[in-house]
Amino acid sequence: MKAKKPISKQSANNLTREIIALITAKGGFATRVNSQGQWDPVRKVMRKGTTVKGMTDIVGVLNGVPLFIEVKVGKDKLRPEQEAVAEKIKKAGGKWILARSLDDVIFEIDPFKRYMNS
Repeated sequence: MKAKKPISKQSANNLTREIIALITAKGGFATRVNSQGQWDPVRKVMRKGTTVKGMTDIVGVLNGVPLFIEVKVGKDKLRPEQEAVAEKIKKAGGKWILARSLDDVIFEIDPFKRYMNS
């Protein structure tokens, strides 16, 4: 009998919901960005999405700071388009965060924790 692979405790969907709830609880605003195409039932085809290729999974604002959060779980890696978007966001003055856990986001949005680790 083959050993079963362990089931990941954290899915990208759950982590995304937790991050949005965290930012909202801190008085900010955050929402998920839907970058998928849409099924057209009349034409019976997928229509291409209209977001920028490589756009983050979450956009929000906390204490006047624009947040752009890319959620990655497990072995997921950034695609070149996502890296390019990250650089554009940073250059424009936005806060880009790679979130592999809720702690990653807490660290990035909590100035005291960042200060203690610098």
